[in-house]
Amino acid sequence: MPKNDLATARAELAAKLTHALNEALAPSAAPAPIVLVDAPGGLGKSHITARLLQHRRVTWFGERNRLLGAVEGYLSTPLLGVVPLPPATTTAVTSNAGIEKRPSREDEGFCSQFDKRIKPLQMFGLGRFEQRMGCKLCPDRDTCKYQNWRPSKPWLFASHARLGLRNDDKYLFEGREIVVIDESPVKEVLQAVTLEPYEIHQILSALKAPDVVALGELSTRAFTQLFEVVSDLLDDPPPNRRRIELRVLLRELGYVFVDGLPRAEEQIRAAARLLAGQPEGGERERQNKDMGAHVCRIDPMSTAYLIQKLEFIGGQGLGAKLHKLADALAADTGARPTCVLVLPSGESRGGIIAGQRVIPPVPPQVPIVILDATCDQLLYAYMFPDRPLLHVHVEAQQTARIIQTIDYRYPASTLGDPNSPSINRLMDIVDKYKAENPGHKIAVIVQKHLFAAKPQVKKRILESVKEEDVAYFWSNRGENALKDYDALFVLGAPELHPLEIEARARAYISTEPPASWEDPFDYRLVPSPNQDSSEGYVVADDGTRLIERRFRRGPFSVFWAFHQAEYAQSMLRLRPYDPHKKKTIYFFSNVDIPYFVIERKTEDELLGRKPDLLLRARDALMNERAAGRQGIITQKDLADLLRVSKVAITKAKKKYGRTGLWREIEVLLGHSQNATAGSAGASGPSS
Repeated sequence: MPKNDLATARAELAAKLTHALNEALAPSAAPAPIVLVDAPGGLGKSHITARLLQHRRVTWFGERNRLLGAVEGYLSTPLLGVVPLPPATTTAVTSNAGIEKRPSREDEGFCSQFDKRIKPLQMFGLGRFEQRMGCKLCPDRDTCKYQNWRPSKPWLFASHARLGLRNDDKYLFEGREIVVIDESPVKEVLQAVTLEPYEIHQILSALKAPDVVALGELSTRAFTQLFEVVSDLLDDPPPNRRRIELRVLLRELGYVFVDGLPRAEEQIRAAARLLAGQPEGGERERQNKDMGAHVCRIDPMSTAYLIQKLEFIGGQGLGAKLHKLADALAADTGARPTCVLVLPSGESRGGIIAGQRVIPPVPPQVPIVILDATCDQLLYAYMFPDRPLLHVHVEAQQTARIIQTIDYRYPASTLGDPNSPSINRLMDIVDKYKAENPGHKIAVIVQKHLFAAKPQVKKRILESVKEEDVAYFWSNRGENALKDYDALFVLGAPELHPLEIEARARAYISTEPPASWEDPFDYRLVPSPNQDSSEGYVVADDGTRLIERRFRRGPFSVFWAFHQAEYAQSMLRLRPYDPHKKKTIYFFSNVDIPYFVIERKTEDELLGRKPDLLLRARDALMNERAAGRQGIITQKDLADLLRVSKVAITKAKKKYGRTGLWREIEVLLGHSQNATAGSAGASGPSS
């Protein structure tokens, strides 16, 4: 672990970043580079970057709109030793310094048609894509204060959400010298959508509902046929999980319109008109024709038709999912398909998964700075293949005491199980710490869903800490709210469903053809045994987990970016690099955290109990080796040393086999001259 203190590390970061920014801003042929700033959370990446660029014209993307205040604070707070870059001669901005945020449609006085045109879309659960289309069709668009707003200050703040829009907001970059993305933009760039079986059944049920009025017999039959086939396949899965490409399935069902599927924007435009009160057919259409009103006709095969007919779906979030699914289908032109139907095996749920890679629309001549404490250079190099990469890497001395307990994996399913004692054991450790440190401020970090949806979990946690002292995974990026706590207890790790990881992996590798040495990640033609047209193109799946497929990039990179890096990032936000606030951080998970120096403890040790079987086994084996015993020690030998049955050792191995402590024991059991010197202590936890 590096010996740099905070001040030394900050000075190093300022020097390296100054050099990289000067290089990035120097006149050169497009595309401009990406400056990837890789430094620990709490070191001051955002503050130093803002101070260096304060005299330049900048668009700054933050995780959330509420972080605008933090950026304003950076710009107004000098840092010792950080000298701002001089302004470019053509873009001096001293006369009107400051930062502003793109207004919201909901801000008073900005959208004159908000209640009439935008609120109905929100009520149907439709998001930013649909709202943009609603605006494009607004009769007041030309005079709208929201649409015609343009920044007047040298700094512009926007949320990460705008990075995922393939939009026409060119004002975000007009006249800008550089773009800063504070925290990883991977979530917005690799978009994902999944439709699980219960949602597919919901759509099918609604299509068959007697109150659904169809535009025509064909559209009703087509959608019903599609979802019935999908539903049947999900209800009666094959012995092993397999995948069917949706495009092929649709063609097999006679969906000739798929090749000309309307782009999502066209469908959304139609849906926005409908939801804004413009009817589309039937008796209402004839009435409007008599009145001379303009009427929007919808492709009866489009998801806009589903949205309009199945109004309840939008309210449950399915409307936006259907639009994203159609968008992925329409954009599915890469080397590997992005949309598939996954049939479940006994180990996983099935559903429709789709992913898209949306490159932020930054002009090629404008350099980009990405501030990411857990950056992966290969990931960013692949996401922005045309831009050169300038890497700024700084480390700092750890100032917190960090303890990890890896007795169990502590998944949400176990912590939330009413019959499992896991949550009680972990909170007992919290209570013991409180009793020994009565004046300390304590926080608990847990999955939001686990806390909100499992009453017994919430009840037990709140017996030990106040609700305002509970924080959640997936919400720590860019936040420093936990920096003043004395002790933090992290229960489990963030979890993504495998379907979501796979959807994002498809987005990541959709334009990359399989290499000559790798098995195809997606599909090959396999004739159906019974020649059923709905099963024409399938893939035999070997049953391995996504992260075990051994691809050089693709799934594993996405798994890292959305799971382990997110976990480490969340923990880095806990400020282990703050010398002004000593603290202790407890991790209850066996996820690998390579960024820290960590003490390994068992639950028994933290609760002050007698050392458990594994600790006694390790101590006994170390004593045997220290006494000069050579050769292999069998598990039966170990049982005899501990005066327990061999069955007890077998059970311990089964329970703790993936932990670092058991690997230490295995090294000691299989003793060799090469294994004695430190191998046991070097093992880390399993990921």
